[in-house]
Parts: sequence; C-alpha cells; structure tokens
Amino acid sequence: MRARVSPWAIATVLVMWVAPLSGQVTTVAPGTPVHLTLTGPGSVNLVGWVDCLHDDTLALFGQVPTGSLATPGSRGRYRVVHWEVLISEIDSLQVRNGMYAHTGRGLLYGALAGLATGAAIGVTSGSDQTMSAQTKAVDWGISFGVIGAGIEGLIGSRLHYETWVSVPPTLLRVEPVAPQGPGVTVSLTLPN
Repeated sequence: MRARVSPWAIATVLVMWVAPLSGQVTTVAPGTPVHLTLTGPGSVNLVGWVDCLHDDTLALFGQVPTGSLATPGSRGRYRVVHWEVLISEIDSLQVRNGMYAHTGRGLLYGALAGLATGAAIGVTSGSDQTMSAQTKAVDWGISFGVIGAGIEGLIGSRLHYETWVSVPPTLLRVEPVAPQGPGVTVSLTLPN
C-alpha cells in the first residue's frame, strides 16, 4: 500500500522551511561599502563604508570634496567624514556583495567572434590543390577562435563589475568579531 501525502502537508513543510530563510542574516564586516537613501524631502543618497551600529543608529564613513569645483586646486581632493544615521530615516539600504570579472564572458565572445571570422575567411578563400574550402574554414575558424578567446579573455579579466544586495534597514544586526589588536572590533550583520 502506497502512502499518500496531502498537499496541505507539503505546503506546511515548505512554509516552515522557507520562513526561517527570510530572516537569515549575513555578516558584514566594518569597511563594507553601502549605499543609503534617506527618507524626507529631497531623498538624500549616501555612499560610504560601514563603521558600526549603535542601538538605532548606523555609523559609516564617507568622502566629500574639500572645496567647490570653482576653487582652484581643489579638484580630486576629498576628506573623510563620519555620518551617523537613524535606522528609521533610512528608506533603502544596499550592501556591496562583491566584485566580479568578465573573464568567462570574454573567452566565450572572443572564441565565437574568432571562429566566425576564421570560418568566413576560410570559405571565401576558396579551394586549391592542397585543401578544400570547408577544411580551410575549419582550420582558420579554430585558429582565429583560439586567438580571439585569448585576447578577449585578457580584456575581460581586466573589466570588473560590482553586485549590490538590497537589505531592509530594520533587520540590521551587529555581531562581535575577534579583535585584531587593542580595542573592540565589530561587524554588521544583515539578512540575505
């Protein structure tokens, strides 16, 4: 006799399994880049690095220009500032999840472009006494594909992009981190 499982039992198990995942936390170390949008008129955007979390206040570091663009010699000079923002004033919070390179994409695009170019050259060169046009297309296509993959793979490895994760600001948590010297070091814990 085969046991039957009701759809309600499956739904209950799924809800019990998925619900804890929604509150899952991610530890963010001090110095992690963040992007905040504050509530209120004008919606101020802040980009900075996490310092710590005090009760209901997020502390972070940022950079601001030292002078106006009209001031001679001030271009490119910044000073570090320390902001403290109430959690209730944060409309949206994004945390940088990491940086990634385009190496694989470059390899793929280079190989495809080289293969197509080499095959086109091989076919248009025609047949001769030693090789047919199809054999030339295959040989030139493979050769150009390898060369294209190498060149585009190198270019792609130098191009990086960042990924950012949106986090509800009310679910911020702080966990202590082992100190690396005198004093106390903390990290910021965010849900996934």
